[in-house]
Amino acid sequence: MSKVGGYSDEKFRSLLQVLKRLEREKAEVTAQDLAQASGYKLSSMKTYIAKKLKGFVLMSTQKGRFIIKDALSLDEASFVRHMSQRSPELDAPAQGLAPRLLRRSLDAYFLAIELYNRPIQSNRVEGFCIMMINAWELLLKAEIASSQDESALFYKEEPAKTIAIRDALKRLITNERDPVRRNIEYLTELRDKAIHLLIPELQEQVSRLFQASVFNYLKRYNSITGENLPSKLGTGLISLVIDPGQFAPDTLKEVYDPKTAEEVSDFIERFHREETELSSAEFAIPIEYKLTLSKNSQPGDITLTSGSSNAMGILIEVPRDIDKTHPYRQVDAVEKIKQNLQGIETISFTQYDFQAILFKEKVRKTKSSPYYHFIEKPETHRYSEAFIDFVLDKIKEDSEYVMRCRKSYKHHLDKNRKQK
Repeated sequence: MSKVGGYSDEKFRSLLQVLKRLEREKAEVTAQDLAQASGYKLSSMKTYIAKKLKGFVLMSTQKGRFIIKDALSLDEASFVRHMSQRSPELDAPAQGLAPRLLRRSLDAYFLAIELYNRPIQSNRVEGFCIMMINAWELLLKAEIASSQDESALFYKEEPAKTIAIRDALKRLITNERDPVRRNIEYLTELRDKAIHLLIPELQEQVSRLFQASVFNYLKRYNSITGENLPSKLGTGLISLVIDPGQFAPDTLKEVYDPKTAEEVSDFIERFHREETELSSAEFAIPIEYKLTLSKNSQPGDITLTSGSSNAMGILIEVPRDIDKTHPYRQVDAVEKIKQNLQGIETISFTQYDFQAILFKEKVRKTKSSPYYHFIEKPETHRYSEAFIDFVLDKIKEDSEYVMRCRKSYKHHLDKNRKQK
């Protein structure tokens, strides 16, 4: 039987059993506790904690106190090998919690992409969502552990419990309207309500959230580590956006139970509203967005390069049927709004009112959005069902909404006339 540092392999196996028992008990321990439970001298246990155990199976909750993490998943041979290893690289304290979290995060990231790109995987959307959130949670915790202290990863009132992803987000991305944060929060909601929200009818919508999250993760991982990932990933990184399908909220109640139909309709309405307000590819990639690996990027492009000098380009452009996504011209949109306001709104809704709302909500600030699409030849302005629903909701919620839009639009027109 071999011996290392005066201790046999058998003592390492016994120590592993102690660690597994304490992990099952969710105990918070000190070096003294571990020494007494395992039979090691206190000085020897402190050395093993500093060089071998901390960041491997021991996580600091506060100074001098630890919880055991992942000991239950270790086999004896792996544990003995780790404890016996004399390599300076493996013994170095730098192999702490943050690097370990980063490695696990990257594994989850690769797995998320791999799952999504399996066409015969029936639960690939749900699998991607779960693994991508896992990747984000580990990445954010690694950032906290490296920039603050390992104890910052645990709740003070529950020292054995690590912080949730939502709390990690609040610490690192303080702006509540940051599109990266909102993207992760939407994905977290999808994960939490997977049974209701991850249905086939929503794949076109959630895939755009997914694609944005892939790029956001890549950017943040690179900023934390300085490591260039695109060369490792290959072209699979940009193959998440699927062919757009037509979302038909009116058919949900025919296919699903009332609770699912209601939750899905609420989600898609909030998603479209948020997408318009944020107007950012960091929240959701537009369907017609062009993603390219290119040496010569243009303003507004999202680019991934295989290196600082290598040129490699792949273009993805997903077409969409405007007659389905944005079926209404202005006259048709106004007529539908008027029909839906009968018996609710006493003020007649006019073409002028429609123009006032377009101005007030800045609907035409981009040539294409979930609410609006501009066709150049022949020049045509088209509007979506989502925009009509948005206008109706605004009017029904606030009886003064149209009046305020008129006032703002009139002020704008008067100002332009004076300048001329």
